Amino acid sequence: MDWTAPLSALAGAFAGIIATFVVDRDRWKRGQRADAQTGLREASVTYLAHLARSAEGMRFAAEAAHDTPEDRRRAVRVAFTESGLFEQRFGLTMLAPPRVVALGVEAFRTVRLYVICSRTAPT
Repeated sequence: MDWTAPLSALAGAFAGIIATFVVDRDRWKRGQRADAQTGLREASVTYLAHLARSAEGMRFAAEAAHDTPEDRRRAVRVAFTESGLFEQRFGLTMLAPPRVVALGVEAFRTVRLYVICSRTAPT
């Protein structure tokens, strides 16, 4: 009996299965990378939005009329706390590469420094 035809068919089927597996795996990896990029992009945009909200809220609180300097400082601290920036910093830390995390933390500390300075600065 001639085994060439059945062996060729099996070899072709095996090659097709392997090729399909490789293509599906590459497609899955691309999808995973795209999902990760989307998650990182959303976390970054949310962090920047909270950073801007925090800075603007603190600026408005600092410029508003207050009875005492302590009331002004309290309003600035409340604006910083209510912005949600602290929580978003953790989200960015979990998803972003180290360089982005370092820049995000630096921006967070700069905004927080304004809160610290508002505690001690005379108005």
